[in-house]
Amino acid sequence: EGQGHVIALLERRRASGEVRTIRRFWIVNALQVVATPRVLAELAADPDVASVRPNAILRTRVRAVAAAAPTAPPSDNVALIGAAQLWRAGLTGEGVTVASLDSGVDASHPALAAAFRGGRGGWFDPSGQHATPVDTSGHGTATMGVIVGGGAGGATLGVAPDARWIAAKVFDDRGKSSVARIHAAFQWLLDPDGRPGTADAPQVVNASWNRASGGCDLEFEDDLRHLRAAGIVT
Repeated sequence: EGQGHVIALLERRRASGEVRTIRRFWIVNALQVVATPRVLAELAADPDVASVRPNAILRTRVRAVAAAAPTAPPSDNVALIGAAQLWRAGLTGEGVTVASLDSGVDASHPALAAAFRGGRGGWFDPSGQHATPVDTSGHGTATMGVIVGGGAGGATLGVAPDARWIAAKVFDDRGKSSVARIHAAFQWLLDPDGRPGTADAPQVVNASWNRASGGCDLEFEDDLRHLRAAGIVT
């Protein structure tokens, strides 16, 4: 709401060299703007602008991990939670796509390669570092293995071995992200292939990280609300 005249203002300021970046989000009523202090002050004084905040940097607080190699079915973690009982009832994850928002996923891992959905909407890197799936820390690969790991020699590392996966690499190769990148990744989840007419959104999203702020952080509240309104479990 109210973005029309704000965008017009920013475009005028961009023409004069005072604005470098304008990025519109539709999952939340927000803009990412890189501009001079004068323009930012101008935005802050606009009655249609609720707030102007820094694009905060986030860092991973997890150490690099090695994804497990396939083992004989079922692995201990799966057996302990009784997943095999659900499998016998036909609940194996078949027909479900799970998305990861993490350090990426290694699509070549033998326990995950067959489950990668692939295609135009299978991978998103908001930092623009990698055009195809990669994981430089191993964390996202390990968490996805817990979810869907399987398919290599009959291994059942994950609780939903027949589900497929897609991924957004929200943390770059240095383990850094930003508020804007994560908003972009949440937005991607609602339309991974950029074609609104195709039903390619995941049914489940996993994000095994937190934004340490010392309290209740509502930065991504609207993103999650819109995902849940679309029937996506987060």
